[in-house]
Amino acid sequence: DASTTLSLGSYYVLDLWTDQIVAEYTGRPLLANDFYEIGRRLTLFFNAKMNYENNKKGLFAYFSQMNCLYLLIP
Repeated sequence: DASTTLSLGSYYVLDLWTDQIVAEYTGRPLLANDFYEIGRRLTLFFNAKMNYENNKKGLFAYFSQMNCLYLLIP
C-alpha cells in the first residue's frame, strides 16, 4: 500500500435526474482499503452503482470481500 507518485484517487457521484455532481471525494488515504471503503460508503449512502476501472483489481477484491459486488457495474 505504498506509492512513489503523488497521484490522487477520486470518486464522483452523479445524480441522473438532475445531471449534476452531488458528491465528490479526492484524496490519498494511507491504505488502499480505506480508499475503497470511502467509495463503498458513498455508493451505499446515495443508493448508487459504481463504474470502475476494470484493470484495478484491488477494488473488485475489496467489494467481493465486503459482499457488495451488487454495487458494481459489470
